[in-house]
Amino acid sequence: MTTKSRNRAKAQGWCRASDMAQMDMANPDPHSLQATLDKILGAKEESKTTLQWEIGQVSVELGLLRADHQKLADRVLGIETVLTDLAQAHQKIKATVPQLNDRVQRLECANHWLSRGS
Repeated sequence: MTTKSRNRAKAQGWCRASDMAQMDMANPDPHSLQATLDKILGAKEESKTTLQWEIGQVSVELGLLRADHQKLADRVLGIETVLTDLAQAHQKIKATVPQLNDRVQRLECANHWLSRGS
């Protein structure tokens, strides 16, 4: 494949290395084929390196998300503990209210009798 036809092919959108390799098969030139193969292998290696880097970044982000999740889980557990304590305190208060009402009534009655006697 000549440089002119290669440039024309690139202008028409045949710019991927694999497409160039297909075009070169019609008129195989060992140097051209090797150069195309080198481009393909280089692109493959670059893609592999990029993917490995992206996987590393995702792993870091996943680790951060797991840490955040654990913090939130700990907070939820703390909130649940506080809510349980509040519910128990509420039950104690509810149980104490009738007793306090009885005492108030007795004190009011005693106050009434004391105020009548004086």
